[in-house]
Amino acid sequence: MSETDMGSGIAGPEEIATFPALAQHATRMVLPLSRMIDDFVAESGLPDKHPLAKFLNHVKSHFSDEQYAKIQRTHLSRENLERMRRKGHKSLEHKYLDFPYWMRSKFKRGQDLQLRSHAGQPIIDIGAGPGHFGLVANYFGCDYWGLEMPLQPWSGTPRHVFDDLTEFFQINRIIHEIHAEQKIESKRRYRILTCLMGNFCAVPTPEGKTRPWTWNEWSFFLENLISDILLPEHVMYFNINREHLSKEAKEKIRQIASTYDEERSFFSLKNLELAQIR
Repeated sequence: MSETDMGSGIAGPEEIATFPALAQHATRMVLPLSRMIDDFVAESGLPDKHPLAKFLNHVKSHFSDEQYAKIQRTHLSRENLERMRRKGHKSLEHKYLDFPYWMRSKFKRGQDLQLRSHAGQPIIDIGAGPGHFGLVANYFGCDYWGLEMPLQPWSGTPRHVFDDLTEFFQINRIIHEIHAEQKIESKRRYRILTCLMGNFCAVPTPEGKTRPWTWNEWSFFLENLISDILLPEHVMYFNINREHLSKEAKEKIRQIASTYDEERSFFSLKNLELAQIR
């Protein structure tokens, strides 16, 4: 029998692939974590001394196949997939069980942000997700804390898959949903703020759609960060969904940003003062 046979409690790749969002991940995401990593490294042709290969080997040596398999059995069981199918779920989040596939971009982002030079410094990340970026930040020695909204399970599972993954990877989280013109409270101060997939800055409309934050809403948010969340010497990195940045907000942010890449919808803010945004 294979590692993904009936006795494993995990559905087979063919069944998982019937969900379009999971199709390209189906074969690898059912493997033991260490085998998943080994196959990815081999397929990518990464030499042992490559920084990403070293990071993935670190994960292999610090995190258990057995514990990861419990998460796979819970969220990729035939019963759970059938419940999701009946409820019409698209199952986008389950794709992150294909751990090494997503780590290449997260590891590169950690390198691009020079997280190693921030070792020992506190970092708050808006949107902890499955914990992959937090794992990279911790690997580089940062004191990582991920901000995450309360998550509801997809179907009949006790918890959301992100809750299980962040616990498995030992990621510090703060459960809090960001709303326009509502303060974030914190007993800690952070040197770095990151937001790699920013969708928080949108407000539901009566028509059932969303609108991007106004500049006044952005200004309230940034004042809250400067006054209550960040250290005086700080840097913020935002990668925001283009649809969630209004023209006014773009222009105002461009004026105060240290860097602004409109094509990638990425900007950074360094040592921002209240006078700059009022």
